[in-house]
Amino acid sequence: MRGLADRLRVTPMALYAHVADKDEILDEVLDHVLSRSAQPPPPSADWQSWLVEFTVQLHDLLAAEPLLLERYLQRPVGVPGALRRMEAAFGVLAAAGFDDDAALDLFGSVHTLTLGFTALEVARRRGAETGGLGPEFVTSLSPDDYPHLRRARPDLGAFTTRERFRRVMTRLVASHEPNGAAASMN
Repeated sequence: MRGLADRLRVTPMALYAHVADKDEILDEVLDHVLSRSAQPPPPSADWQSWLVEFTVQLHDLLAAEPLLLERYLQRPVGVPGALRRMEAAFGVLAAAGFDDDAALDLFGSVHTLTLGFTALEVARRRGAETGGLGPEFVTSLSPDDYPHLRRARPDLGAFTTRERFRRVMTRLVASHEPNGAAASMN
């Protein structure tokens, strides 16, 4: 609070006339960013594409603003901008035919994947080091002990990319049907 007050050229006590604490300031910033930069896409008849774009948009925002990501990871976010995004998602899912429980399960799944994937991506970017777990490392593993890893040759150190996030999210969303039953994964 003292640092912010210095930057604003006011006393720390002047800040407390407007906000209770640092958490309230961070919530205000998060609400401002979500309300300005992360408006949900317009509703669409293609609920699956809409939901993927909805999550990619949040992923991109949080990957670009790690402090906001930390806020999401600390506790549930109940600022108006976040609530409007959730309301839009539930509206699209209801229009697609999801009952409340199935919509909640799907939203919880995509939201959790978004936060977890983004957190790992940001952490790896901060480290900027793959730790030697690239494809060369995987191909050096014993084929008897790790046949599947050797065949897939994943870059374990750089697993998190925006393209992979979109691909994984698309598969997750496609695995759900509006009637609440999961579709088969072919």
